[in-house]
Amino acid sequence: MTTDISRKTFDHRRNTAWTTTMQGRVATDAPINEDRRIRDRRLRAETVDLIGRCGYPAALPTSFEITVSGGDIEVGPGRYYVDGHLAENFGTGAEVFNDVLSEMRGPDPVDFDDQPFLPGADPFVPADGLHLVYLDVWQRDVTYLEDDTILDPAITVDTFARRQTVWQVKSFGPVPAGTTCETPDANIPNWAAQIAPSAARLSSRADPAQAETDPCLLPPDADYRGIDNRTYLVVVHGFDENGAPLVKFSRTHGTVATTILSQPQGNVLEVEEVAKDDFLRFNPGDWVEVTDEARMLAGEPGTMGLVLSVDDPTDTITLENPLPAAAVLLDGAGPDLDQQYSPVIRRWDQSGQIVDHDANPITDLDVAGSSGLIPMPTDGTWIALEDGVEVALSLATATGPIRIGDRWTFIARYADNSVEELNAAPPEDYQHHYCRLALVEASGGDWVAPAASDCRDPIDFGGECCCTVIVHPGEDIQAAINSLPDDVGGCICLKAGLHTVSSALQITTPNIVLHGESAGVTVRRSDDGPVLEVTGTTGIQISTIRFEHPAAQANAFGIVEIISSADISIVGCGFFAARGTSSAGILLADASDVTISQGRFEALVFGIMALERCNHIRIEDNSMTLGAQSFVGQLGVTAVGLTGPVRVTGNRITGAVTGISVNDDPSGVLRGSLGEGSQISHNEIDLMQAGAAPGDPVAFYGIDSGAGDTLIDGNRVSFAGSATAGIRASGIAAKVTHNTIEANFVADDDARNLGIFIGNGPDQDHLTEHVVVTGNTLRGMTTGIFVGDARDTLVDGNEIDPFPTLDLTPGIFLNQAVATRVCDNAIRGAGSGVIATNGRYLRLSGNTIADTGFGVALGLELAPSVSKNTVTNAVAFGVLALLTVARTSVTENHLSNVGWLGPLPFAIGALFVLGEWHVEANEVMNTGVPTDGTTNANAIRGILGAFVMEARIESNLVTYSNGALLPDGREDRALLIQGLLEFSVNTGPGSLTLGFPCQITNNKFVGKGFSALVEMREWPITETFNARFERVFFNHNYCWHLGPGRESDSNASVILEGRAGVVMGNQIKTVNGMMASVNMRNMAGTMVGNITTSGFASDPNFPVNEADFNRQI
Repeated sequence: MTTDISRKTFDHRRNTAWTTTMQGRVATDAPINEDRRIRDRRLRAETVDLIGRCGYPAALPTSFEITVSGGDIEVGPGRYYVDGHLAENFGTGAEVFNDVLSEMRGPDPVDFDDQPFLPGADPFVPADGLHLVYLDVWQRDVTYLEDDTILDPAITVDTFARRQTVWQVKSFGPVPAGTTCETPDANIPNWAAQIAPSAARLSSRADPAQAETDPCLLPPDADYRGIDNRTYLVVVHGFDENGAPLVKFSRTHGTVATTILSQPQGNVLEVEEVAKDDFLRFNPGDWVEVTDEARMLAGEPGTMGLVLSVDDPTDTITLENPLPAAAVLLDGAGPDLDQQYSPVIRRWDQSGQIVDHDANPITDLDVAGSSGLIPMPTDGTWIALEDGVEVALSLATATGPIRIGDRWTFIARYADNSVEELNAAPPEDYQHHYCRLALVEASGGDWVAPAASDCRDPIDFGGECCCTVIVHPGEDIQAAINSLPDDVGGCICLKAGLHTVSSALQITTPNIVLHGESAGVTVRRSDDGPVLEVTGTTGIQISTIRFEHPAAQANAFGIVEIISSADISIVGCGFFAARGTSSAGILLADASDVTISQGRFEALVFGIMALERCNHIRIEDNSMTLGAQSFVGQLGVTAVGLTGPVRVTGNRITGAVTGISVNDDPSGVLRGSLGEGSQISHNEIDLMQAGAAPGDPVAFYGIDSGAGDTLIDGNRVSFAGSATAGIRASGIAAKVTHNTIEANFVADDDARNLGIFIGNGPDQDHLTEHVVVTGNTLRGMTTGIFVGDARDTLVDGNEIDPFPTLDLTPGIFLNQAVATRVCDNAIRGAGSGVIATNGRYLRLSGNTIADTGFGVALGLELAPSVSKNTVTNAVAFGVLALLTVARTSVTENHLSNVGWLGPLPFAIGALFVLGEWHVEANEVMNTGVPTDGTTNANAIRGILGAFVMEARIESNLVTYSNGALLPDGREDRALLIQGLLEFSVNTGPGSLTLGFPCQITNNKFVGKGFSALVEMREWPITETFNARFERVFFNHNYCWHLGPGRESDSNASVILEGRAGVVMGNQIKTVNGMMASVNMRNMAGTMVGNITTSGFASDPNFPVNEADFNRQI
């Protein structure tokens, strides 16, 4: 709000063009700031001279457009000029890149209550009736107290301030019925006063009666008696009960201010710093103002207070009286202030008794109950501020009321004892400027759609047409084109109406502008063929024309064709085939630097086709409604044979079977594109149902890209039927991010479709690697994400909610994928969670899989890892590894309520692992028990492994929240495992046994099982070959066998079979005590340090007294 400046020197009456810096001189802030003021005034004056007081660019039609949605006002993104000030609404929503200004901006409107310069404002509830919605624009100074990005962390002190343009959309009313956008200001009650500039005028001087005569003090002619240089700031704070303006002043231009951090007590404030030095500091007896951004931007004054004490060591200021409850905004229930509103305390310098020039008292700021403000007469009475400085306030005629925040700056200098003289000066350049935007009705506290009137002023330079040639309907357009100079070109304006041509218009020379006077301009060809051909040229601009042809033709062509040309712009045009053709709206070949925007494409097979050697094509903000009753639209945008990138953003495509394709051969073996660096973002695509038979391979796509380094972001794709995918991407370093894909899938459909397809199809060979698929939302399709024949793909943070089918179509399906990372995805209601086959080095981590047929299935995978996933309510099983090679890791997963239906239910399983099966730190809860309903009637296994070469089962929890849910007499197992290979070779004097270990350590197993809780099996095949583990470790486990079990010599809570083993440090608890705790089935080994309920089954391998080494409790 206030800046540390030496003085303000700009005066428009000097007609200064700029300031000149001279060598060897002292550099100060004043000339630099004056130069900036000169340039700002020049720019604003020039803008007003050219476009008037209010206006928006016609190329940005949504600029501050007022619309009503859901009872709320929304403000469109764009630019608006108010008295030469540029107000800019950068919009909301997922930001897109603006390549004109090289910046990011949001495409969506801003809600009325969420405007950027209305922080902390309460929702506005309009009174019933018609309201005038207007734009309020002004400039202000912003320091580090309001914007901490001004501070450089390397310096930590402020070195500059910013000048900011503030805009607010406001409502005035209700206004009388019948008010229009053209109603004069004076005819709208109170409106003229609302927008009138302030009437306040300030004069300043040194008191002529206070000249000092003592030469020992100051020179004899001194008027100003201060002993330092000062920059005064005088501000209107508010009004007293009689309407007199209340004024405050600062001799340091209001720069003694600091951030408020907290309010430990009602009158105690902890601040960032109480002093910069001995002069720029807070002291007892100072009047201060407590304010924040919410108040300042709302035009409201802060709360005044008198400083009682200042504690430098703690940076604490204590006020004489507690602050009102609403004076500061706290961050929650604690004493800390909400820093998003930039709370500030600022020192003002008025104090003591204030008198006028004739020593008549005005107010005494030291008396109890003082407001700390000076009530100013408005009749020009001179008021003494301090040290011979006097000011007088007067009112100008035919202007508005005095405004809160009116301010003036002037200087006092010690060198010549002078005070800068203001002579009835208006307030400084914080003046507000206004433009009408719309008239909107309100009813019942809500705004009524649509807006009654659009009051905005498009920028219009006047005249019938600015062009070289004007063509009326019936006149020859080609003749007008031919009349332009070949080297410099010119402008052709088509007047509104129907222009008929019998052959294609030809543009073959550069620098031609062809545009329609209004949206009512149509150019129609009377027979088949293109309407306009642009060939072998550059610098062509085409706008606001509707191109049509009426007849059907078998051969495809473009209504507008751009051939071997560059630097082409087609904006705001329409393309229409009256009776349906196989043509495209626009056809490009060997074209570069082409922009196609804000167009409308109707009744076409193809929207835009870029064929052969095209590059740097921009297709933005178009609307395509393809196809008709007699034919189906094929492609909205297709790019084949690119040599550079395309940018396809913000388009709306309906009626096509494929929306956007950047691919040289979508269905053949030459899939791919040289359009590296392309962008396909923020498009809305609603595909036609393709009519493919169930089971057909995917052939239709919402978006299909074969270009590397392509960004596919923020698109919305919807479709129905089979053989369709929402997005397909292949190539190197593509990014598929934040898209929404929805399939309209019904229960009796036998369709097969998918959301996102990464990689290649059958018989396609296109290198795909380093692809990122993140933040997408997929709903309603049978398969969510498919990754095939791709390397180093990241599938991260996607939300997948496919159609709930009874077959096993997966949420995520990986085939022949190498080094794929599938992380932090959410899959709900799929036929299955994740399926991975024929791949290598899969990392599946942090995913949430719920309400599926099964959780994770791995088949023919090399060295996969499944970690930190959550699988709940899966019908058949949680995680299965089938025919995996090398180390297969299943770690730190949470599996609950899985395997509640089917003949072989389990939580974690493996079949044929040719390597180590590493199962560690998993939590397995309620296997076989659904979240609601009946428990599975078949035997349940928590962890199940068969034909596993090597295993490490460590630190897992297999348990139940309620063991009573499990029926008695069933062969459940918390762990059931069998080895793959052990064989012996006769070496003469002895034999050599080759095999692999199984380590079962530090687990907790809880459950039932009629003959065992934990079982390790073996399968003798020949005398020298067994399917079992050679070495067995069963150590430090806790087993609670809930039983009841069946007493038998061969049964036990823990049954271990293998060649040799050790059982050590376990605690094994059996409920009924009838069954042995451990049975090693004659396996050689030792049992040491165990605590059991029922002891060990008789074993000749352990001949000594069991009690010497174990304990039975």
